[in-house]
Amino acid sequence: MTPLPSGRAELQAALAGHPVFARADRARLAGLEAQFEERRLAAGALVFRKGDPGDGLYLVASGGVSILHDAVGEPIERVRDLGAGDLFGEMELLEGARRLFSARTWLPTTLWHVAAGPILEFLAANPPVEMALRALTIERRTSRLRAVLAPATRREPRIRVDLTVWLALPGELSHRACLEDLSASGACLSGVPAGWTEGAEIAFTLGIDRRPDLLPIVATIQWRRADAVGLAFRDPDRRRVERALAELLQAPR
Repeated sequence: MTPLPSGRAELQAALAGHPVFARADRARLAGLEAQFEERRLAAGALVFRKGDPGDGLYLVASGGVSILHDAVGEPIERVRDLGAGDLFGEMELLEGARRLFSARTWLPTTLWHVAAGPILEFLAANPPVEMALRALTIERRTSRLRAVLAPATRREPRIRVDLTVWLALPGELSHRACLEDLSASGACLSGVPAGWTEGAEIAFTLGIDRRPDLLPIVATIQWRRADAVGLAFRDPDRRRVERALAELLQAPR
């Protein structure tokens, strides 16, 4: 018998050893394995966005994925972090719904993905697996409900913005970037200049087409992943940030 490529062998072992598939028919499970496709993503990559059509089930082979509630104009909620061996996307798969949350990698990540058609056909032929997958959904919903009802621990909620903005840099041409989120104490931007490195102090004015001077910012770069950075503001003006946020959320997209 020809040995499986290493990635396929790891997938086979992951599915065979996963509690959800513990009572699966082995022959049918082998057929399902052949339907999985491997995806390799950089840290900070979007897997899917809230509101996207449900496109099947995912299994984390390596790395890490964060499930996020990140609707524009609302506080960002980190629903859960997932690592190797974790499944996700099961809620929308079982309900035939659009994505309830966004999913984004926080490490270089390898995923296995199977489209909705093959996995739904497999579940129809393997009721114990469908029951186990539904039990996982119930467990996760219960866990999130407990988290939502628990006292808040973050003082400054980050508000999802997801808007293209201008960065006016001293002595340089303005730079186009995406403002991912904003709070009174910091921001996350993607598409930033290559020279922005972790630990550096930067000064710029954040603007939009109708308000190029919307928000002057002096900040320290707390982290950088690919072309995205997290900023901690120095001596932030809370009221000015709040006014800027209101205008950003009303800007055309």
